[in-house]
Amino acid sequence: MFFVEPSEKIIALTEQVEQLIDNKNEENCSTLLSQRHNLLVELHENVIQEANKNSMVDSDMMNKYHHFLRAIQQRDNIYLTRLDTAKKEVIKELSLQVVGTKAVSAYKNVIID
Repeated sequence: MFFVEPSEKIIALTEQVEQLIDNKNEENCSTLLSQRHNLLVELHENVIQEANKNSMVDSDMMNKYHHFLRAIQQRDNIYLTRLDTAKKEVIKELSLQVVGTKAVSAYKNVIID
């Protein structure tokens, strides 16, 4: 069926991305996210094409499609929140490192003078 196979692939790619994020390996997510995006576009085009073929679009199919998209979006939102928190932690650590570097530099200048 035009919906089942792409949706299963999308879910599998989503799970792989989530595992990478859980393992703090975010730099390897872009390829998987790109593949997932392409599958989402393909799925959308298939749904539109099916809807155009049949003037009486199966409302159950459309409900499944919308539910699927909402579920993916909810999963993404959870991981976007996690990534945002991790980003804030990295920025905080970086700012502390900058402060420490400035302090060491100032200390060296005092010793030299």
